Amino acid sequence: MKRRPKQIKSRRGEPWSQAELKRLGKAPDSVLARRFRRTIKEVVAERERRRIRLPTPPRRWTAREIKLLGKINDHEAARRLGLTVKVVWRQRIALHIPPQQPRPPFKHWTRAEERLLGTAPDNVIARRLKRTVTSVEILRRLLGIRNPAPQFRPFTAQEDALLGTAPDTEIARRVGRSRTTITARRLRLGIFRPPYHRPWTTREEKLLGTMPDKVAARLIGRGLPAVRLHRKQLGRPPCNPVWKPWTEKEKSLLGKLPDSVVAARTGHPPGSVKMLRIKLQIPYLNPAYRPWLPEQDALLGQLPDREVARRTGHSFGAVRVRRIKSGLRDPSARKLWSPQESRLLGTTPDADIAHRLNRTLSAVKTRRKDLKIPAWRAN
Repeated sequence: MKRRPKQIKSRRGEPWSQAELKRLGKAPDSVLARRFRRTIKEVVAERERRRIRLPTPPRRWTAREIKLLGKINDHEAARRLGLTVKVVWRQRIALHIPPQQPRPPFKHWTRAEERLLGTAPDNVIARRLKRTVTSVEILRRLLGIRNPAPQFRPFTAQEDALLGTAPDTEIARRVGRSRTTITARRLRLGIFRPPYHRPWTTREEKLLGTMPDKVAARLIGRGLPAVRLHRKQLGRPPCNPVWKPWTEKEKSLLGKLPDSVVAARTGHPPGSVKMLRIKLQIPYLNPAYRPWLPEQDALLGQLPDREVARRTGHSFGAVRVRRIKSGLRDPSARKLWSPQESRLLGTTPDADIAHRLNRTLSAVKTRRKDLKIPAWRAN
């Protein structure tokens, strides 16, 4: 007489334990369903509800996809197949498929050619061997051969003595170097302020303040920072046809009227009005701002934000920001289900559970169906 196989009791619809929840997404759903004695649909629903991603192995390449390899470049193949360029490149290399644009013919280095490296400058060796200068330079560095004609030329004592005696451009022209090299060498030796100085003449000082600093610098032949600094030392205001000084009467309007109204009355740009108000530490006047009253603050968290906005006259965004800063929760927000509430589902009629948990009947039914819990039936 054959024995019947022992039937394993199904745990379908039972609450999930913490040990089971920790295993979701770490093994295939079918394996977890057999191990937990649940259905596959129940495992998939719980995993998706908790937004747990299940890593899947890479899919197999089809014959149609393999035919694309080598006929188009890897970037285009990756775009068409929805893969990364690295995955397409690895598959093509594994199948020994050459790329769409094969590598140009490569000329191997011989022992005789390698012995020539370092005997002459790289450009001479490259022209003699009919190779590129980059190829010659890379192989010479790999072999540890010193460059016979380095581009760097050390500074002499005579060149160091010239630093700071004239502008860097003039020194660079005399010694045959670039201006940046001269400037870097001068700063490295600690010569930060050159001793040469061209004194200001009376004619040059008369021009300061009568025209914009850029124009004066171009006419005098000096730098813009030098012109601006000397003009400030003389106590002369800048010449700006657009800018006009602020009077005390105009400054008295700041903070009493909106910035746009002050700009229209005084003729100053709105940006200039804002900058001067911030500099004088005058608060901004916003006629649309309405202060919050104690009775209005008492409504926050008790009613939905839109209802509070309708009653108080504030905007919905202002009400929401005020409630969040107060640390209150929106009563109209969705109430999360706790494990204790989920265990009650299916034990009594849905209407009784909705009344007991202070939830709607549709919310209770939806939650019970999401958890695959059958409805309560009287025996």
